[in-house]
Formats: sequence, C-alpha cells, structure tokens
Amino acid sequence: AHLLEKWIQIAGQCRALRNFSSLYAILSALQSNSIYRLKRTWAAVNKDTRSSFWKLSQIFSEDHNHLNCREILLQEGDTQGPCYGWRNHQAPVRTSLKTPTIPYLGTFLTDLIMLDTALPDFVEGQLINFEKRRKEAAILFCICHLQQSCHGYNLCQNPSFHLAFHHQRQLSEDQSYYISCMIEPPADSCPN
Repeated sequence: AHLLEKWIQIAGQCRALRNFSSLYAILSALQSNSIYRLKRTWAAVNKDTRSSFWKLSQIFSEDHNHLNCREILLQEGDTQGPCYGWRNHQAPVRTSLKTPTIPYLGTFLTDLIMLDTALPDFVEGQLINFEKRRKEAAILFCICHLQQSCHGYNLCQNPSFHLAFHHQRQLSEDQSYYISCMIEPPADSCPN
C-alpha cells in the first residue's frame, strides 16, 4: 500500500508539473491488471490518496473523446493559443504558454488518425482537401507550441533516483501478474 501511495503522490507531482505524458504512464501502470487486481492492497491505501488517484484517472477518461484531457490543456494554457485552434479545428494563433506542458501525445495522434480516415485527401476534381490539411496543421502546430513551452522547464536531476530507477528490473506482463498473484492469490472460484 505504501508503494501505491508513493506512486500516486508522484503522479500528483507530474500533474502539478503539467507532465501529462508521465502522468499517463504512471496511471496506466497503476491500472494494469497486475496492480489493479490487488484489492486488499488498494483497500489499505489512504482514502484521500485513493480519491486523488480517481481524480487523476479522470483526466484521461475516454468519455467524449478524451474531453477532460482536452479541457485541461485549454483551461490551464492560453485559451486563445494554438491548442484552442486544435480543439475547434481553427487556424492556430501564435501566443506563448505561461507554464511548460508535456502533453500526452496519444490524444493528438488519435485526432490525426481520425482526421486521416474521416476526410478524403482530395475533393471534387482531384483538388487537395485544404480543410483536412488545415485541421491537421492546427494539431501539429499545437504539438510544436507545447514542445516549445517545455524549454521553460528547469528541473534538477536527482542522481541517486536516476541510478535507482534505471537499475530497476523490467518485468513482462506475465511476470508482473505472477508476482501479483503471489502477493494476493486469486480467490478460489469453487470453494470446498
């Protein structure tokens, strides 16, 4: 339970730093079958920490095409900036983000894939579909703008954490599930 609380706290720090990519990675790991199935362990996690985990998880809810994630980028960034155009598929406006942001790129990539499949490359008369290209450009401009905002990050490296983190043994999903079952064996489906 202590390790879960620690990683939820780290996820909260990623959220505070607007590092949505790392936040998504941590939440995905905590929601993996190997960890999420640990009911007794989760029950031992502090109630406020579990509530924090649930709130952080809602950021990446798939409801309404990841609306929560999109809204956060708009609310906390410059609402007239390029991400505003990304959401509304309008021409981007050059402005500066006040706070560095590392987005979860999966949302942008999903948008690009959906645009590619939903709109034809050419319109009547084999003319280039400029509406499609404008929408793609708005998304790409937003990504570039967010990338530029990251130059504002000034994080100091913690050498001991860096060393410990990179020497962690990486487990396959099967290995993780096996260890998970050793920690909390599955309930018998047929009691004797």
